[in-house]
Amino acid sequence: MGDMILQQILGHVEQINERLGNLEKEVATTNKRLESLESRVDTIEVRLTSLESGQKELNGIVRAIHDRQEENDAKLEALTMDVHRLRADELIE
Repeated sequence: MGDMILQQILGHVEQINERLGNLEKEVATTNKRLESLESRVDTIEVRLTSLESGQKELNGIVRAIHDRQEENDAKLEALTMDVHRLRADELIE
């Protein structure tokens, strides 16, 4: 009788050890996946920083183009006024 109980206990211990081994494998797999995800997040963060930097540079370029366009518009307006004045002067003479 005692031998039978000991065998049952041993069977349960073996099952527990087997489950523990499976859990350890799952934890190891999960850790590998986590490391992979962390690596991917790091890569994404580097890319995001690069994109943000590029966006700032692009915004600066667009602002410069806009400012230059305003300057050109003002110069064109001044030239147009000069041409109108010259034509008016020609008509008067």
